[in-house]
Amino acid sequence: MAVLLFVAGMDRLGVPLYMLLLVLASVVGIWASTASEQYFGRHDDGRIVIDEVVGQWIALTPLVLLHSLPLGALRLPGLPFFPESGIDLRWFLVVTAFVAFRWLDIRKPGPVKWAEDRFRRGAGVMADDIVAGGLAAVAVTVPAFVIVSIRWREMVKDTLVAIQDWALYLGNGLA
Repeated sequence: MAVLLFVAGMDRLGVPLYMLLLVLASVVGIWASTASEQYFGRHDDGRIVIDEVVGQWIALTPLVLLHSLPLGALRLPGLPFFPESGIDLRWFLVVTAFVAFRWLDIRKPGPVKWAEDRFRRGAGVMADDIVAGGLAAVAVTVPAFVIVSIRWREMVKDTLVAIQDWALYLGNGLA
């Protein structure tokens, strides 16, 4: 659900509004998780999902920062079941965010487990997913940085070639 809401338009909200939404969802999540624990009589009951939503949105945050950048596509020649344009790299990063968050949330390595154990009630329900989302955001940032660096290098190269061609054209016109 969190990823569907994100790709349906949340990535176009802009950084300030997106961050405000994350903070509000986190505060509501702590309150709702505390109330749900009291109602269900269990800590971190499986029916509580707002923690997963917030964690996933945190993992997707780098894509909000990259929204206006054309990331391009990964071309896969010789594979007839992929369109000519290839696989959109934005989707690659969405899948990376989803998988990284789920892995961190399920396995609960170091800081994720610490956050889960450190806080009580609703804050404890939300904390491990917030930390897992933050770590997943780092996992998304690394390939995003590589993709943006490659695209920037290609853009600079194309610009330099265009300037060189323009200079040659002007030079030939003056001769």
